[in-house]
Amino acid sequence: MRLPSAWICVDVIGTAQCGEIVVHTFGEKRVSRRLRRVGTKLGFDHSGEALFASLVGAALEQQPRVDQRSSEHGLEFHTKWVIAPDNVAVALVVWLAPAPVAPRPIYNAWVLDLRQITTRSAGDNLAIIGDGRVEGEERPIRDLLTNANTDDTPNFLALYWDALTGDPGILAEAYWSIRSPTGWIHFWSAARVPTHPTSTAQRNFVHGISVELAHRDVVSTMSTMVAFTESTLLIVDGDALFPVTTTGKLAPLEERHIKEILGQLHLADITDDLAKAPVEQMISVEHTAFRCTVFALPTVQQRLTVRPVAILLKPEQAQYRPE
Repeated sequence: MRLPSAWICVDVIGTAQCGEIVVHTFGEKRVSRRLRRVGTKLGFDHSGEALFASLVGAALEQQPRVDQRSSEHGLEFHTKWVIAPDNVAVALVVWLAPAPVAPRPIYNAWVLDLRQITTRSAGDNLAIIGDGRVEGEERPIRDLLTNANTDDTPNFLALYWDALTGDPGILAEAYWSIRSPTGWIHFWSAARVPTHPTSTAQRNFVHGISVELAHRDVVSTMSTMVAFTESTLLIVDGDALFPVTTTGKLAPLEERHIKEILGQLHLADITDDLAKAPVEQMISVEHTAFRCTVFALPTVQQRLTVRPVAILLKPEQAQYRPE
């Protein structure tokens, strides 16, 4: 019997939707496919896959949900539940292989409120997010991205719009990185779009999983630009007009300042123009003049039209007062 020596994360919500085991990650690597389709590639033979499916199936049926650890016939069987703050199980992380048992990747669970655009989190290590959140605390999505790589922001908007308006069962996902005092920390976050309710108008929440990655190539063009120009960058959703993140000299911008900026720009009127070229405009924030450059950002999202918009603010030397 052949079993891979790796932690395998089972997507509990995806498994319930598909009626068969869906593998979320192998180690820390993205899989997001049904076990029977990828078992051989992951290192199982037929009997190994059958044993894994049998033990995981029994664990998924178990009530109450209790982490397991057992040794039998030379095999280590360890399970770890990943449960969201509202007690919804989103993942089951499994080791089924001979000893030694490798260190387990870090998994966090979260609930995304699609109407309030907030998140609540729980899991192995919330401290690595770097925004000071505690388990179950509701925070705006821009808090989540306080220390995130600015260039990853379009990925988050893609996840949000897929979760809000995507077909039931699709995977809403994003790769992103956080700059910590000791270096970059990388994640892959994903959520299965609920199959109930079927109406997108009634879809209010999605549950997801984030896994820490050992490595990811980071592109930080916007952060570099902001640092060199001593500017402030505000990124918003061009349609829903909610702020996603701020970075730079004045960051984090207060809510009232963001409203003041958006109130002067009238993004709804210029979003189509941004597809052709950036738009420049003078604005005032608390009677301080800023030269504002607004430009559209590319998006990795393919299924829907997502329009992330970047607003670059640079102070003007001369005092400016809007008419």
